[in-house]
Amino acid sequence: MYCTECGQQISPTVKACPGCGCPLSANGKADARTTDIFAILAFASFMMGFWLLPILFVPAGYIFCIVSKYRLKENPQLKGRWLQLTAAILGIGEMLYLFHTLNVSPFSQQ
Repeated sequence: MYCTECGQQISPTVKACPGCGCPLSANGKADARTTDIFAILAFASFMMGFWLLPILFVPAGYIFCIVSKYRLKENPQLKGRWLQLTAAILGIGEMLYLFHTLNVSPFSQQ
């Protein structure tokens, strides 16, 4: 029998994969881990912000990142930590790009 997450050969009597720690259900298969929907929405929002309505998608992306952060903290079975982190970094880059494009400096005094 092999782990569905990492591919390591495992005994059918173990409750979790010794290699990656993936929990196994009663029938010996790995429990399905789903990606947090808010991490996906955060990434998609920041990607859409480059092409359409950044004024709408950038704030929505930040809200989705915050919600995803707390959901991932509460539920360790959810995947999406790297996707959420990538979305947050993408959002920071997008804000810097917008400031540069619009010749706006958040630190200038007028």
